[in-house]
Amino acid sequence: MVCNPHNPMGRCYPASTLTALMRFCNKHRLHLISDEIYALSIYKPTPTTSETPPTPFTSVLSIDYTQHIDPNLLHVMYGLSKDFAASGLRLGCLVVRNPALMDALMAISQSGWAGIADQAVGIGMLEDVEWLERFRQMNAERLAERSALARGVFDEKGVPYDGRSNAGFFLWVDLRKWLPKVDEKGEKVEGWESERTLVRKLKAKKVILTAGEDQAAEEPGFFRVVFSQKELVLKEGLRRLFEVLDGI
Repeated sequence: MVCNPHNPMGRCYPASTLTALMRFCNKHRLHLISDEIYALSIYKPTPTTSETPPTPFTSVLSIDYTQHIDPNLLHVMYGLSKDFAASGLRLGCLVVRNPALMDALMAISQSGWAGIADQAVGIGMLEDVEWLERFRQMNAERLAERSALARGVFDEKGVPYDGRSNAGFFLWVDLRKWLPKVDEKGEKVEGWESERTLVRKLKAKKVILTAGEDQAAEEPGFFRVVFSQKELVLKEGLRRLFEVLDGI
């Protein structure tokens, strides 16, 4: 399974990587699931210190995948919850070419259909092409603005982050330098327990960040910072974040 654009990195996979994954899965008869729920949340990031330019989004469906993988092995997931800020609608889709999988999905989906009202709202959004394009552009502009705000603060404070991200609502931030060496009781902590201690300190200031441990990070100290908030809320959240970090 691949998440493209990636969560929590906020980066897109190159077409060459997607092609290689399809060929690998086809060779070993593995099913490839591409989760593209952030497909329309692509923005143009402000210039950063990163020497590698952001990779544009490519859907596996835009590639002639029949040249690389058995269509029965390729499945694409999408939903309205992220790109359209509509998680309450509970609307999504799975693009498949596998008859056996489609039969199984049809059998279980009868007990979990979205409500008629939700479907009507979703149809109204997707069929209004003019509104759809305006919304997409506005979303991209606002994500770029909030991303630039967060990046500017992190640059000013000397906090490393992945500057190659250009998708989603978040930055992957490196807070290893600020991991506490002792917990609230004054006892020595290290590794993942040190990260958990920082999480508790942040929560005490009403700051919720997704810790690396919850994102399968390879080592403690990395956090996902969501910037898709109103400007006032984002600034206050960052102020509280550094109030905690400056006190460590």
